[in-house]
Amino acid sequence: MKNNTRTNVAKRLLMAVVLSIITLSQAWAYDFSVVVPSGQTLYFIIRTNTSSNEVAVTYPNSSATTINEIYTGYTEPTGNLVIPSTVTYNGTTYTVTGMGTAFANCEGLTSVTIPNTVTYIALNAFRNCTGLTSATLSTSLNYLGERVFQGCTNLSSVNIPNNVDTIRNYAFYDCSSLTSVTIPNSVTSIGEYAFYDCSGLTSVTIPDSVTFIGECVFDCIGIKLPKRYTEDGKLIAYKAFNVDMTCRDFQYEEGKIFEIEGKIRLCGRGFHACTNPLDVFNYYDGVVGKDIHIHEVYLSGDIDEYNEYDSKVCASKIEIGRKLTVKDINEIINSK
Repeated sequence: MKNNTRTNVAKRLLMAVVLSIITLSQAWAYDFSVVVPSGQTLYFIIRTNTSSNEVAVTYPNSSATTINEIYTGYTEPTGNLVIPSTVTYNGTTYTVTGMGTAFANCEGLTSVTIPNTVTYIALNAFRNCTGLTSATLSTSLNYLGERVFQGCTNLSSVNIPNNVDTIRNYAFYDCSSLTSVTIPNSVTSIGEYAFYDCSGLTSVTIPDSVTFIGECVFDCIGIKLPKRYTEDGKLIAYKAFNVDMTCRDFQYEEGKIFEIEGKIRLCGRGFHACTNPLDVFNYYDGVVGKDIHIHEVYLSGDIDEYNEYDSKVCASKIEIGRKLTVKDINEIINSK
């Protein structure tokens, strides 16, 4: 279990802001530039680690130390960008196979189409492209970097190709205009904060292939589930446990009922659970069924349920129901 309080989360989010101006992982001097058919000037670096003529899209300012400086002294690309699959320079034709931190803070970009020759998109590639409304990704893409679309607040649609196996940390953080996401069957891991603060997200499909779900992946999103009750009036909720069925050193057991006397208080005293199973990952992360177990639980007695952050509730009495799989969770969140 994580030691996850809202204070700790706030500290981590402050760190995320600090990291928004961090130094670039490395300074890549571009080898040549080309005006592409959609009208923008793009910058390319020749990939020396391949046996064929391949290039990656990069940024122009090789002296930049932060993502805020990558176009200092250069004209940022704007409008509808179509990246070509090949470019020609000095009589040599190169295949475009990758993208570095190429367009961070390019607020004038409105759409981007990435050719099917591209296999990877690196860290921060489209970070803070606040004017970006749509992104068509390469069907050959197998690597999607951290924070790749973080802060793209107008991004309403994006396809995640079926070769991507990991949605990395903060990938779609604060993409507040995203309304739905379908995660392909190739994905096995979703990193921390990947969809955090996607407040417009009202539909998400998580395939059975996903085993690891990181911290606060779906916190502050738009999926709100109505409260559900059993026939005898118990509140249906969801709770995560360590693999030995402990939570905060208290031993639980499937099928058993536990009760405490006295005053209860949310985040203080009582049995805690979430009425939305996605909110469980605000407090636990790991491989479902290996690192953590998630169970349906039934709450009754005194209940304290005011929580402005998520669907966490607290009760004086809890019954531990069935263990859930990722498939079960997906069915629950899409049954509203």
